[in-house]
Amino acid sequence: MIKNVLLVEDGSLSRDHGVRTLREFGCAVSVASSVAAALAQLGSKEFDAVLIDFRLASLGGSGLPATATTRYPRMQLVLMVDEAVNTPLS
Repeated sequence: MIKNVLLVEDGSLSRDHGVRTLREFGCAVSVASSVAAALAQLGSKEFDAVLIDFRLASLGGSGLPATATTRYPRMQLVLMVDEAVNTPLS
């Protein structure tokens, strides 16, 4: 069961919504608004899951997904995509 979650999101509205939703499901939520902050938290606490804003995960070869799964191979890793990305192209 997933209890400890790290939410990596730099948008305050998305972050706040994510925290509220995860807490409603009984999760303890830690928040990071940057790749550097997420990497620091991964080194100091064990998480069951990490939810990462896809845009942050792909910034300049951040290495965040690889670092997370290497340190904690059993941890669930979820890349989130903003709805705006899924709008049809004209």
